[in-house]
Amino acid sequence: MTLVSLLETAMASIPFEYAVASAKYKSPQSLIFHSISVGTLALEICNAISTTEMGKRQLESLSKEYGVSAEELCFYGGFLHDWKKLSGNIRNSEEIAKSVAMKLGIKDVGSFLYNISLTAESNLPDNLHTPLWVAVKLADMMMISDIK
Repeated sequence: MTLVSLLETAMASIPFEYAVASAKYKSPQSLIFHSISVGTLALEICNAISTTEMGKRQLESLSKEYGVSAEELCFYGGFLHDWKKLSGNIRNSEEIAKSVAMKLGIKDVGSFLYNISLTAESNLPDNLHTPLWVAVKLADMMMISDIK
């Protein structure tokens, strides 16, 4: 899957009113800009990780578990990492995020949201998730830092 098709699918999956909401308190980024940026960076980091045998094997295993390609897994993991910010209400945010994840073709939506998408803000769920956790966490850190 190409980056353009990932972007098109991701942008079509999220309702406009949530996409343009503010993602960061100290930085003027819309949620869609931040999410697409983190997804794109996570994908690039995963591509680098995939050059190692172990990294490739782990991403392929996670890919099978969640029913999407490794590229989709990395991009969508970054794209949905801030799903709790979709609305002011956590339950509403979870329902919106589940709906978005289903539109993206993710098989196990609940596990995806809690094991992958929250990796930027939570602990590593298990060793299998290490490459993806590193990719999403690093991508998010890069997007919230003032890198000069």
